[in-house]
Amino acid sequence: MLDEMVYKKSAQLSETDQIIWKYIFLHKKEVANMTIQELANACHVSRTTVMRFTQKITLDGFSELKALLRLEEKQRPSFDGADVMNRISQQYQSVINDLQKRDFEPICRLISASSRIIGFGTGVIQNNVIRELKRLFIGSGEFIYTLDGKAEFEYLVHNLKQGDLMFIVSLSGETSYVAEHLEEIKMRDIPIISITQFEDNTLARYSTENIFIAAPHYHAYANKKDYPYVSMTVFYTVAEIIFLQYQLYKDKHGAEPGGKEMPSRLPGQDGPG
Repeated sequence: MLDEMVYKKSAQLSETDQIIWKYIFLHKKEVANMTIQELANACHVSRTTVMRFTQKITLDGFSELKALLRLEEKQRPSFDGADVMNRISQQYQSVINDLQKRDFEPICRLISASSRIIGFGTGVIQNNVIRELKRLFIGSGEFIYTLDGKAEFEYLVHNLKQGDLMFIVSLSGETSYVAEHLEEIKMRDIPIISITQFEDNTLARYSTENIFIAAPHYHAYANKKDYPYVSMTVFYTVAEIIFLQYQLYKDKHGAEPGGKEMPSRLPGQDGPG
């Protein structure tokens, strides 16, 4: 509940706000019983700064923040391995059912019409999802170039050309250095297919097609820590479904595999990634 509120407003949070949130996230039970001055002292900020943080995440004030923390503590179930497994299984099935209802034709048309596909993940796991897409597509003759890190992403943005297509995987959709270049990508008329965890985010708004994934969050640790366990398996499921949907699209439209131009390297790279 509170975690999602912060995620949705992450683009508006300053570095100081992030420090406050990190302390709250790591000490939820303690903060629920603190005064605003005690939290301010713990974060080395002023009471006003704490109050502004609560307002940025759409709360009326510190009292409402504490009320939410207490409510989360009451609602947080004790560790039950069987229950967690059941809920994860149900969540996976729910995601798959939602994807089965989605029309993938627009995404497949973008892939088919592109002359070069470039994939980028904003973190280690996200990049692994891109590499899984690459592994799947290369077997059918479609090559996806992968970018490693901020420097390659920023360099590539300035070297995009007509016919390029970008796949971007991001949990929040609010990675600052990606968001800063989305307007330029749009001005170059480069389509983006994005996979994000939350529907209302900057990357999704700039994307030609966005796949929103409600990745399961669970407090699944036996030692009762407050760190949520986030299941990433559904992101790999999405990658496989995109691949399978594209194979169906090619079969339906009679497209031949291996139609993409495959230069030896992207600008700024030593070789294909």
